[in-house]
Amino acid sequence: MLAADYAGGTAYWQWRPQWGGHSNYQFRWRENVNAFHDWNDQNFFLNVSIPVTGGSIRAVREGEYVIIGDGGFNNDDETRDAWFTAFSLEKGHEGDMLWQSSFTPPYAFEWGAGFSSGMALGDVFPEEEVALYNNRVELKYVAYDLRTGAKLWEWDDPSQYGYYGLNYNSYNGKLLASNDYSGRMFAIDLRTGDIVWEYVAGGGGTESPWGSAIWRDEMVADGKIYMTAWEHSASTPLWRGENLRCIDAETGEELWKFTLWGGGSSQLATADGILIGFNWYDGQVYAFGRGPSATTVTAPDVAVPLGTPVMLRGTVTDQTPNGKRNINNDMQFSLEGTPAISDEDMAEWMEYIFMGQAFPMNAKGVTVNLWSIDPNGNFQDLGQTTSDSTGAFGMNWVPPVPGQYQLTASFDGSESSGPSSATTYFYVDEAPSPGASMEPEATTPEATTPDPTTPEATVPGATTPAEAPLITTEIAIVAVVAGACVIGVVSFWALRKRK
Repeated sequence: MLAADYAGGTAYWQWRPQWGGHSNYQFRWRENVNAFHDWNDQNFFLNVSIPVTGGSIRAVREGEYVIIGDGGFNNDDETRDAWFTAFSLEKGHEGDMLWQSSFTPPYAFEWGAGFSSGMALGDVFPEEEVALYNNRVELKYVAYDLRTGAKLWEWDDPSQYGYYGLNYNSYNGKLLASNDYSGRMFAIDLRTGDIVWEYVAGGGGTESPWGSAIWRDEMVADGKIYMTAWEHSASTPLWRGENLRCIDAETGEELWKFTLWGGGSSQLATADGILIGFNWYDGQVYAFGRGPSATTVTAPDVAVPLGTPVMLRGTVTDQTPNGKRNINNDMQFSLEGTPAISDEDMAEWMEYIFMGQAFPMNAKGVTVNLWSIDPNGNFQDLGQTTSDSTGAFGMNWVPPVPGQYQLTASFDGSESSGPSSATTYFYVDEAPSPGASMEPEATTPEATTPDPTTPEATVPGATTPAEAPLITTEIAIVAVVAGACVIGVVSFWALRKRK
């Protein structure tokens, strides 16, 4: 539970809780609850005799087995076989030997010495039954069958700039081998040595002396690999373009990255779905995770006639109450009320908000589902639409029947934001009745009977004037034209006589 601080200097004499990890860093004070154990509350005792001497506990699977072993040694001066033994932890069979193996470890001219260590047993992987050796000088991995001692495969790192050797982690039967200064990571099948995928980080720009992005170690959580940039003797100011990167551990696909210079996996932590990391670029601690959202929806406030398109509007916004703090730890701004943004655009959006990067012109919002219950209680699926970079969305729809509608807009959530929904109501009126025609109706004139009249008295001998003939308009026009022609002819001959 306690370890002497042997790093030297003024702290050499002190005793401090051992927090684990790389022994070179044990002189740094860190509080770690795993370093303390209250034996009064939780006790675990196993007192059995086992036929081994030496070695170390290499793996424990509670209630199943414990693996004890030694990695051996093999160079020009000495050869010592590696050995591994598994003992049962099953209740009632504690200490029973399950299997044992022994083999000659791989040869190397340097074993576990120097700044980059040389050849050494890296780890054992019980689920894959693999013992892995890592040569940080020659940039090489060698794998052996843990139970039979047979050599399984050997792999040489093809990367450049492998000055500080290979780092590794594991996930779901894959060895995650990375070379800090090459910006590359390989996923290697632990059993076969086949390359499952390779990830290459984007170039680090002209400011980096290596010409590529770099990282230091990595952390695996929730099926994802998190890596941050780090360099032992980085220049000041720090060169630009380094990132915290999130990689899919199954496929090697880069899911997102954020402008951040960190301190390797030792400065990352996860809990309850939140990733926390310190950013050397601005001296702030960042927490990455899924935030809450809010959805609103509106419809016309007055009744609309049946057959009229209805505009349905709303918003989907981020409701994370936290944001960025200033040097006095006062809230500088909050994310609450900002637009909900799609997963694929979220990293650029956060860099714009928190790191002063360029506004992402093509950023999209999120998918919104719209549906209603009509006046007859029938479900109406109105379809989907996408909000924009302001958080707003809209859709035109023609209601099929008159009456009151219940309208709901829902956002199902994403990797970045939680789900939310909202409901409103609107009314559709009956269609107006057809109006009266403006054209007058055709009518048949009624027949009229002349009124009886008394004949006028006549003077004997007087003649009755003839009735004036009726002259049509066409005849009148012809007469006028003929008269004009006669006048014109007469005038013409009068002029000639004067001449």
